[in-house]
Amino acid sequence: MNTAQSNREALLTRIRKLTAMTQANGCTEAEAGAAASLLAKLLSAHNVAMSELEVRTEAAGCVLDSFTEFGSKVGAWTPCIAAIAKLFQVRVWYSRADEDVLGLGFTTQVSHIKFFGFAADVEAALALTRLCYTAILTEGERWAKSNKGKRALADFQLGMSMRLRERIAELTKAAPTGTALVVLKHNLVNAEFAKLGINLGQATRRAATDSAAYNAGAAAANRTDLGRTSRLGQTAALTHRGTP
Repeated sequence: MNTAQSNREALLTRIRKLTAMTQANGCTEAEAGAAASLLAKLLSAHNVAMSELEVRTEAAGCVLDSFTEFGSKVGAWTPCIAAIAKLFQVRVWYSRADEDVLGLGFTTQVSHIKFFGFAADVEAALALTRLCYTAILTEGERWAKSNKGKRALADFQLGMSMRLRERIAELTKAAPTGTALVVLKHNLVNAEFAKLGINLGQATRRAATDSAAYNAGAAAANRTDLGRTSRLGQTAALTHRGTP
């Protein structure tokens, strides 16, 4: 770390300590007032935005959480996961294991989609994942009953997931990018992730064999209301509408 970076980190550490000096944390009224006065002077003199402090503070509390699906491999519905991770600036990967999920003394194969990042962003990513999963399975079951049964269901789910991926990517393009805070957030999440010591491989994806089923899935994705995200890191509203 160069001298400028070291000095800035020291300044931010000092500001965090001043921010914590409140009456609620045990300081006297005089101590809290003096801390607030010094804090204001430091922020003004060094042009440090409180939003940057919040980003750095949250980065220290990055969390890991998972969406779990029973089965030995992740389903055909999962291609949209990478787009969800990019939208909320979290890291994502898959793992498989034999686990005693129900605590009954026997194991079953499960697949985990793991998200790592700021707590609010991970929760938002999980929420959107659950809703996409429900929408894809609901539409898939409905389509299978009136068409080719389960034989082409995976292609339907793949088509729907890929189209949802495109639509979520469009939301990402509409979100703020390139700002100092967005870049800082991205770098901090990557730095915290590196501490986990996890080496990620490349995921593989099957190709669709039934173009009609795939296209039907894509059409169903177009009928799924993704809502709008007002800012990066805020939960995307996704309300599923059934096939007319």
